[in-house]
Amino acid sequence: DEKNKKFKLESLIKKISYKEYEAESLAANIHTLNDSLLVTASFSKLSSQKFKLNNSKIHTSVINNSFHLKSSAMMDTVPLFQINSKGILYKDTIVSIELLPSWVTFAGKKWHSDPFNSVNLSYSVIDINNIVFSNNNQQISINGTVSDNLNEQINFELINFNLENLNKIFELDTSSSLGGIANGNLDFSGLKINPQFNGDFYVENLSISSNPLGDGNLHLNWSKNDGKLFLNSGIKYEDITTFFLDGFYSLAGKNLDFDFKLSPVPIKAFDKILSPYVSDLSGNFSS
Repeated sequence: DEKNKKFKLESLIKKISYKEYEAESLAANIHTLNDSLLVTASFSKLSSQKFKLNNSKIHTSVINNSFHLKSSAMMDTVPLFQINSKGILYKDTIVSIELLPSWVTFAGKKWHSDPFNSVNLSYSVIDINNIVFSNNNQQISINGTVSDNLNEQINFELINFNLENLNKIFELDTSSSLGGIANGNLDFSGLKINPQFNGDFYVENLSISSNPLGDGNLHLNWSKNDGKLFLNSGIKYEDITTFFLDGFYSLAGKNLDFDFKLSPVPIKAFDKILSPYVSDLSGNFSS
């Protein structure tokens, strides 16, 4: 409708495939009115050999220089995410995006977004402010800037992260399940020119298969230029350093050089492991 500047397009595809990807009941609608644009899309199933999504929707509206985006997806009967955001397009090619109340499913739990956040994008800079997802007292956050300036960083932070989440993600059984609470930071810099990162993490009450090992720490450092991942890690059990690891792994040469030390550990640390076979042991274990 040229007079009223209206345009409407609706389509429905029952089934479409490309290589290993296949979609069913794919519906798309495009409506325009003057300077406004509304786009909606949905599908009942999107699958490949590696994943399967169903009952997913995308809703986008644009009015003048503002836009709103809402999307959701499921995997089988499990809701995966619901992302809700709004943004503004400025004349100097800057896009400002705010994440509205949203959630994602991670390790079988819903993690909700923090309302006070923003992402600003331009040709040369990406600025991320307070992108936080939390589950009870656990938090995963991203802050920082990606640019040509090597001194600017992207910070990834874990707060009260329960290592039991990893059991769900990596499908670890009870014989190798992890436990403990992790806190720490991972800083990325030079992502455009010379990518590098360094991080420090501390784990309280580290355990494997419900067997307490103590408190652990991990420092890591890597840069693209030297191609080496440096690691320094230790575990303390009742104020005794029982495990120590320091060295590097060369990603390019596929070689490693580590100093490893296992100090005497009180045998009672292995009570739960040994209890089916022996009891009333005392002393230290070392290697």
